[in-house]
Amino acid sequence: MSPDRPFADQHAANPQSLNLYSYVTSNPLHYVDPTGTVKRDANGQIIFVPQGRVDKNFTNGDPRKGTMQPGYIQADNGAKVQAFQQVGGSPAYKCDCHGLTFADGKYWVNNDQVGKLLKGDGYEKTKTPQPGDVAIFSANGEAVHSLTVTGVNDKGQVTEVTGLGGTEEASHSNTPEQIEQQFGKMLDTSVTVQYYHDPQPDRPTQEKLDQVKNYEKPKDQ
Repeated sequence: MSPDRPFADQHAANPQSLNLYSYVTSNPLHYVDPTGTVKRDANGQIIFVPQGRVDKNFTNGDPRKGTMQPGYIQADNGAKVQAFQQVGGSPAYKCDCHGLTFADGKYWVNNDQVGKLLKGDGYEKTKTPQPGDVAIFSANGEAVHSLTVTGVNDKGQVTEVTGLGGTEEASHSNTPEQIEQQFGKMLDTSVTVQYYHDPQPDRPTQEKLDQVKNYEKPKDQ
């Protein structure tokens, strides 16, 4: 009786998305979509599609460190976003900062895919960030780090962002200024932060905050 998908979610690479009245790309036996946008499986898990051979060279050819299955996850508009699922090696490579920020801490997502995720999931820049929004730190026009806003004071200033570095074992919190200084020193260039809001989140804000604040990679694999 009414469109299931927002007009902006139409994507030529996914013909089923052009039908505004279809539900989960006409495949309700495999997918569920309570918000009308993101495609997840019946258990609410982000769908990962393997593509290509297992990459043993992901960490300079040392399979003890991380053996990864390349593939993709789908943004809300149907765009394919390259991601990696760990299939062996150290649990440090289970996910990176972007994997925790955008993909429930289950996949590794490289820097060059962040722009596609922001556009594909309909994130909007905001000057009044709230807990649950995303903080993207950039250098030389490229995203180098992403975290979740977990603290805002009564003046609307972000006081805390939470996430992890690529191979860190557990999430931790910092101020945005600390992140800018740390990455600026590491990259020997200026780093700036921009905040983004998801107007149609696929899970409650508190659920996301709890998951990010308490995230810890498994000890054994």
